[in-house]
Amino acid sequence: MIKSLLTELSGDQKATRRSAIILAATAGLSGALLLAISGWFLVGAAVAGSSGASVVRSFNYLLPSAAIRGLAILRTASRYGERLTGHMSALRTLAKLRPILFARFAQSTPQKLLSHRSGEVATRLGAEVDQLENDMVRQLSLPAIWASAMVGTGGAFAMGGWALLPWLLGLFMMRFTGTQFFGTQLDWAARQMSTEMADLKSSYADMARASADIAIYDLASPLADAMNDVASRHDKAKLHFAAIEALLSGMQVAIPAIVIAVMILVSNAPAPILALGALAAIAAMEVWGQLMSRDIDAPRRKLAMELLETLASDPSDRKASVATSLVGKSISFGADTARILLGSGQRIAIIGPSGSGKSRLIETLLGLREDAPELLEIDGADPRQLPISALRGVFAPALQEPGLIAGTVADNLRLARPGLTDTELWKALETACADAFVRSLPGQLEHWIGEGGARLSGGQQRRLAVARALLAGRNWLVLDEPSEGLDGPTEAALVANLDQWLAANGIGLILISHRPAMLQLTDKHYAVSAEMRFPR
Repeated sequence: MIKSLLTELSGDQKATRRSAIILAATAGLSGALLLAISGWFLVGAAVAGSSGASVVRSFNYLLPSAAIRGLAILRTASRYGERLTGHMSALRTLAKLRPILFARFAQSTPQKLLSHRSGEVATRLGAEVDQLENDMVRQLSLPAIWASAMVGTGGAFAMGGWALLPWLLGLFMMRFTGTQFFGTQLDWAARQMSTEMADLKSSYADMARASADIAIYDLASPLADAMNDVASRHDKAKLHFAAIEALLSGMQVAIPAIVIAVMILVSNAPAPILALGALAAIAAMEVWGQLMSRDIDAPRRKLAMELLETLASDPSDRKASVATSLVGKSISFGADTARILLGSGQRIAIIGPSGSGKSRLIETLLGLREDAPELLEIDGADPRQLPISALRGVFAPALQEPGLIAGTVADNLRLARPGLTDTELWKALETACADAFVRSLPGQLEHWIGEGGARLSGGQQRRLAVARALLAGRNWLVLDEPSEGLDGPTEAALVANLDQWLAANGIGLILISHRPAMLQLTDKHYAVSAEMRFPR
């Protein structure tokens, strides 16, 4: 899926990629020729100089020197152009990939969403996508590698004798050590390093969210010790990978040195040709060694593809055969005599002792879980058999955990639906009894509330979530303890405002609350008993 996405997204970059490939081949070819001609010219000039004045006068140094200067300019220009166009193509493609991957992940089932820590998701969309960028850029340099190898092969052939044999054997050995000899070890080490890095970043993120509690309860020292264990495992995995990488890099230096020495020993060419062939081989093997970088990155690239595939796999892993045009005209739950049927605009309170399953019931209605024991139907369909995309258009929830993002007040409110005006935002805040505290904030609607609303109190977070639910434009408002943490007068004002808003808009209400004032909003009650706490 990732490969097909990259192919599709890079469609408008064909011209840029083509330019990068041509420039890469030009850079590789000109670089190898530059070194080869330079070697021939220097040795040839030295031989001519030692052979007497007549030979010196007959030696043509103008054409070789002009070729050297021209190749130097061509190599520099083409290498710069290749880097510029190659990175431009890759970055433009990946700039489109990240939002698509995030959108697909966000549309996954809640079970899948909750199985990933936020730090892990950030790592995947950051480091793993960056790994794809490196691979895309290096793919464009393959023509340069092959062009250099052709020049090196020509140089080895010019050296005569048996020089071509060690040259070809050297190219093979450089590839063999990277792809076969160290391939399995690199793959294992890369996976271990990626796992430990994800754990490290997630641990940092988790502790950052609990920084206030850590300071209050003086947990810094024990948590630092715990972090040291995580960091040590990461460092150990990284060191292991670096050791394999260093050994492979060392072999990629040793093999060319041995090969060039053998080529010189078995060659029967004159000194200028010998210098030309040897330097052409050196230049080509240096570029050929770039394939080693691909070998080193191959396990990480493979792992990145696998992880991104998992992150952005098909989100519709629920049954989607049921019609998805639900609006919530009717909702029912319960069984036999306890069964309750709700029509549009009706209001009900889910009541019962703490831990009896009230939140579980409405979260199953919302598609956030599947384990409520009650018989549930929305427009005649069981929500547990529906794709979550079908349920999004039915309910506007404000749950106990408000789910605020790191952004401004306006950013959080506009998650409800696109195109909301400031006037609509203020109206919803007023209904949720949140307008007064928002007006007191520096920047008001543009006030930064921190990650998860950390700069707001619990009551303020809940009222902001209620305001966002009011803006969603759904047929059912779902509130879970919306007045928790509010004083009596504010709660009374919230009840009055919600009662008026529900009546004016014909919106139904599903409410969980232990507070008598909030229960005044409803005309029906559904009791959840402690015996129903776990599904049978």
